[in-house]
Amino acid sequence: MRSWQQSLHEVALRLQRGKRVDSGNYSVAVKACHKASEWTCALDLLANARVRSFQPSPGLLSAVASACVKASQWAEGLSLVAQVPQQDSFTHNIAISAWGQGHHWRGALHTFGSMLRAKLSADVVTFSSAASACSRGTRWDLALCFFTQMRGQCIRPNEFSYGTLISACELGSQWREAIQALRACGTQTLHPSAVVYNATISACAKSTQWQRSLDLFATMLRARHVQPTAISYNASLNACAAAGKWTIALSILDGMPAFKIIPDSTTYGSAISACGEASQWLRALPLLDDAGPAADLVCMSAAIAACAKGQQWVAALDVLSAVRGQGWAPSATCVNAAMNACERGGRWDLSLELFECLRHDCRDDALDTSTLNIALQACVHRALWERAMEIMDEARQPDEVTFTIVAGVLAAAGRPLAESLALYRRALYEGTFDHWDASEQGVMDLHRFTVEVARLAVCTVLLDILSGLHPLGSQRRQLGGELELVIIVGRGHHSEGGESRLGPSLLEMFRDEIHPTTSALPVRHGNPGRLRLCLPSSPLSGKMPFCPHTL
Repeated sequence: MRSWQQSLHEVALRLQRGKRVDSGNYSVAVKACHKASEWTCALDLLANARVRSFQPSPGLLSAVASACVKASQWAEGLSLVAQVPQQDSFTHNIAISAWGQGHHWRGALHTFGSMLRAKLSADVVTFSSAASACSRGTRWDLALCFFTQMRGQCIRPNEFSYGTLISACELGSQWREAIQALRACGTQTLHPSAVVYNATISACAKSTQWQRSLDLFATMLRARHVQPTAISYNASLNACAAAGKWTIALSILDGMPAFKIIPDSTTYGSAISACGEASQWLRALPLLDDAGPAADLVCMSAAIAACAKGQQWVAALDVLSAVRGQGWAPSATCVNAAMNACERGGRWDLSLELFECLRHDCRDDALDTSTLNIALQACVHRALWERAMEIMDEARQPDEVTFTIVAGVLAAAGRPLAESLALYRRALYEGTFDHWDASEQGVMDLHRFTVEVARLAVCTVLLDILSGLHPLGSQRRQLGGELELVIIVGRGHHSEGGESRLGPSLLEMFRDEIHPTTSALPVRHGNPGRLRLCLPSSPLSGKMPFCPHTL
C-alpha cells in the first residue's frame, strides 16, 4: 500500500473506531496526497472534514490548495486559497503559482503586490513563482525584473529560479543572458539539471546561435551529474534544422540509442527539417520511413517541405497522398508545402488544382492566408484575374501579400485601372497598406511596394488631391495649381541586381501617362532614393489613365 493510501486508511480506521480525528490527522493525510499528486483525494478529505462539522484550519486549507496547484488544478487551488483566513506568505506563494499555471501573469502580480502591502516576507519561492507566472504569460521582461529584484534583496536563487530565468530568456531570445544564468547556476554549488540545460539550448537555437546550442549539448553529454533527455536531443536538432546542418542532425539522431532514448515525432520532424533546409530531400524521405508509427502530420509536412526545397513536386504529392491515406486532414503547413513544391517545380497548374481539390476536405484552419496567397500566385502565371478575385474574397484576413498578388494579376490580365484602384482603396480601408511616411508629413513612402502597387498608390493620392479629398488639394489651389509631392522610392538595395526599378517606372508613368511637362526628378541633395513630383498648373493630359471629374 502506498503512503498516501496508508494515510487515508489510518484516517478511515480512526473514524470507524469512533476515535477523534483532528486537524493534524487530516493534514498528514493531505500532505501524503500532495506528495503523490492525488489532488482529488485531498479534496475528499476536506469534504469529509466539513461533513463532520470539523472546521478546517488555515494550514489544512492551504495544504489542500497546494495539492491542487501541484496537480495543475489552478482554479480549484485559487478557490481554496480565497477561503483561508489570515493568509500568510505560504498561502500567497500558492496563489502566485496557481496564477502562473493559468497563464494569468496579472493575477500573479496582484497577489505579489498584496503580499508586499501586508508586509509579508517574500522568499525564493515567491520571486521564482512570480517570475514563472510572467514567463508563462509571455512577459519574459517582467520575469527578468523579478530575478534581478531577488538578487538585489540578497535572496539566493535555487535551481527552479535559474530554470525560470532561462525559460524567460528563451522566450525573449536573450541567449547571452541564458548562458550567463547557466554558468551562475554552476558556480553556486548547484548542478544544472536537464531542464536548465534544455532551456538554454533552446534559447540559443531560437536566437540562431546553433553552434552555441550544439556546444552546450556536447557539454551536457560529457557532464556526470546530468543525463540528456529526449527534449535535449530535440532542442539540439531544432538548432540544426534552423541552420540546415543536416549532417550534424543525423549524427545526433544516430547517437540517441547510446543513452537509451527513443526518438519521437518531434525528433524525426526536426531531423527531416534539417535535411530539407539543406535541400537534401533524398536524405529526408528515408527518415520518414524510419519514423514508422511515430511519423505524424508534423513529420509529413517537414518531408513535403523538403521535397519543395528540392523542387520535387512528384515526391511531395506522394507524401501528401500518404497523409490522406492515413485518414488525416491535411494541415495548413502540409497543404502550403505541397503547393510550394508544385510551384517550385514549375507546375503552377497543379498548385491551383491542388488548392481546388483540398479546399473542400481540409481542416477548417488548413486554408489560411498563406495558402490562399500561394494559390493566387498560380493565378498570376495564368492571368486568371476572375479566379484571383474569388480567392481573395475567401480570405478571412487578406494581408499585404494578398493584395499585392491580386494587383499583379489584374495588371497582367490588362484589366481597367479603375478595378485596380478599387482594390487598392479596399486595402487602404482595411489598414493593409499605408503609403504615407510616418516621420514626415506629406511624404509618400513606397520603397517597399511593388511597381504595380506603387503606381496605384500614386494614382490614388493624385485623385484625392485633384478632387479635393486630400488637404494637399487645397494647397494646390492656393498656390495657383502648382503642387509638389515627395515620394520615397528607395535606392534599389533590395531589388534584383541592386538597381531600383520603382523610381524609373514611376518617372515613366509621370511623363507618359499623367502630363508631358510634369517635373518628376530624383532629389539629388540629401537622399537620392526620393522623387520630387511637381504638377503643372495647366490641365492634366488626356493620356492620364483616370478622369478626376468622374469621381
